[in-house]
Amino acid sequence: MGLLRTAAFVAGLGAAGQAAAHISPIPAEAPAGSYQAIRFRVGHACTGAEATTAVRIEAPAGLPAMRAQPKAGWTVSIEQRPGEGGEIQAVTWTGNLPPDQFDEFAVFLKLPDVVGEIEFAAIQTCGATETRWDQPPMLGGPTPAPVFRIIPAAPVAGPQHNH
Repeated sequence: MGLLRTAAFVAGLGAAGQAAAHISPIPAEAPAGSYQAIRFRVGHACTGAEATTAVRIEAPAGLPAMRAQPKAGWTVSIEQRPGEGGEIQAVTWTGNLPPDQFDEFAVFLKLPDVVGEIEFAAIQTCGATETRWDQPPMLGGPTPAPVFRIIPAAPVAGPQHNH
């Protein structure tokens, strides 16, 4: 799946798919070309009383830059895309999130200059089982990928000339 989709698709998508996601980006949108911290909120998707033991966020190819925020009590590992100049492919936090709690896992990234949306595939590990949050939201499946919208940047005010 491509990094961005058209703004028309984003408008038609609506919030229905994202509302069902157990991993959601906060904020949900930011201006094109900006640097943005995004927190991925993780709720409970484990079976029974199992704790979440790992959260993996996969960056779509072509994302200009991404950094992971360390998290107390969790180990963070970063995978780089092979042969692409150090571009990050995925960030995985390993630790323990009890089933009656939620948490947020943050990245800092440079957004593309193009308006559209980015889908971040995510994997929530609960002991020996995984929930893959990677289905296209438009299909309305039970495990939609977290979607982040890139909106138009505000116009830059240039010098004013008085005549």
